[in-house]
Amino acid sequence: MNNKTAGFADIGRHTEALKLFVQTMEARKRVQGMEHPDTLNTMHNMSKTLYNLNVYKDSHTLLSEAY
Repeated sequence: MNNKTAGFADIGRHTEALKLFVQTMEARKRVQGMEHPDTLNTMHNMSKTLYNLNVYKDSHTLLSEAY
């Protein structure tokens, strides 16, 4: 799912990407946990999408949680 979501972001479909990132991140947190590299990667990618949507505060908060 993360690859499809990143693909949406890559072609500028950030709103669609954000919806999928939220679903993906919730599933990863539940199944793999917060410290898993895939969860952290999803958080990083979602923060970039939030930034591209001009949601800078949430982007920064999510990025700081990922690192």
